[in-house]
Amino acid sequence: MSKTPVKRGSPAGMRARQLELKQTLLDHPDVPAAIETVVRTALDDTHMNQTVAQK
Repeated sequence: MSKTPVKRGSPAGMRARQLELKQTLLDHPDVPAAIETVVRTALDDTHMNQTVAQK
């Protein structure tokens, strides 16, 4: 009775695709404005989405 090995972990090439997506997102021209908006929202005690921005 032979057991077949169980494949674990992410599919082959997944890490490379994740890194490519991350680099694409970081290279986008609107990234600094988006980060500034999230930080400003996280620090604003009266903003209704403050807890989401803090996460």
